[in-house]
Amino acid sequence: MDSGQTQVFSQALLSSNRSASANSVAKAVRERQQDIARIERTLEELMVLFEQMNEQVLLAEPVVANIEHQSDNINTDVAQAKTHIGVAVVSAKSARRKKWICLFIAIGAIALIAIIIAIYFVTRPKTGGGGNSPAPAATTTAAAAPARLARRGMIDQVSGTVWS
Repeated sequence: MDSGQTQVFSQALLSSNRSASANSVAKAVRERQQDIARIERTLEELMVLFEQMNEQVLLAEPVVANIEHQSDNINTDVAQAKTHIGVAVVSAKSARRKKWICLFIAIGAIALIAIIIAIYFVTRPKTGGGGNSPAPAATTTAAAAPARLARRGMIDQVSGTVWS
């Protein structure tokens, strides 16, 4: 019977060893199944996030298109601004040059007027009367009077008429 008890003991040992092994295998399978369920939930959450992101992209598409259009307009405006600035620089230089020309013309006109006035006062005969100028000499001859009046433009040389 001794061998019968050993046999039962060895079968019990084998069966307990098998059940422990089966329990560990079952535990590993449950852990894998939980990991797979966790991965599945994560993938579902990720899919929901991708769908939300797709909706946001579709909603933002007109805004992005508008931004692209505005950037194209800005590039065009900047190019036009460069050409306008170039024209403005040329116009400013021309205006400055014309301003100096006008200044020199004005100075020349003022100088010409001053010369004409100076010539007029220098060549003009001095008249007697008020002021500090000395009185003309009383010894003027009668023949010199018509010549003096003619110089002043007060006598007509042809008819001899005196103009006042």
